[in-house]
Amino acid sequence: MFEKYKQFGIIGVVILLVATAGYKIYSCGKSGGEIEKQRKIYMQSIDKAIAQKNNLPQLAEELDRLETQIVNFDAAIPAQGDLGGFLQQIADLMNRNKLANQLIQPEKEIELSETNCIAVNMQCTGQLQRIFDFFEELENMPRIVRFEKLALDSDRFSGNVNMKTRIYIYFSPKAG
Repeated sequence: MFEKYKQFGIIGVVILLVATAGYKIYSCGKSGGEIEKQRKIYMQSIDKAIAQKNNLPQLAEELDRLETQIVNFDAAIPAQGDLGGFLQQIADLMNRNKLANQLIQPEKEIELSETNCIAVNMQCTGQLQRIFDFFEELENMPRIVRFEKLALDSDRFSGNVNMKTRIYIYFSPKAG
């Protein structure tokens, strides 16, 4: 009889061991699925980082291009002290294009948020092609200039054209 209880005890212990092992295997399988999900998320993050790393040379080139544009833009909007020299360059352009009756008249400075500007009224007389050449040269100067008004009147007797225009010249305000 004792043998019978011993067999039932052994069978019970075996059942408990099998049940415990089954539970452990089941729970490991369940958490194993969670681990697999996390692994996939990490792999996606790694793939994304690799793709971004491959884009670094293009981003560096874009940064260099933008820095060059900033330098060019800063050169196109010089300090206020350069205004007189620029107005003299405009007069030199008019002379080079043989434009007569020149008037270059700056107005009051206009303060903007990042830069300042000054309106300049200009007028001169000359051949139409020479006036167009003057505007083309003025436009190609390394300085930002905005044209607001332009009036061309033909002089019937001389064949010349009278030009009147208003431009805005941009510059950085004085430091301080």
